[in-house]
Amino acid sequence: MYLAVRGRRRPEALRDAELRLDWLHGHLRLTWQLFPGLVCDADGLWTWPGRPWLPLAVSLRAVRG
Repeated sequence: MYLAVRGRRRPEALRDAELRLDWLHGHLRLTWQLFPGLVCDADGLWTWPGRPWLPLAVSLRAVRG
């Protein structure tokens, strides 16, 4: 994963910022239509048509240490 730290994009950004990845979640559905090809499901959320194959968003928690 690439994060920007002090203007640098590199996979070591968490380590350089002295952060440890606690968890990372991929989200297959969104509340908005990010791409034109997404479809609205029965819950009113946007997802890939057919079987979801790629997360549309991620959330993470990084902690010092």
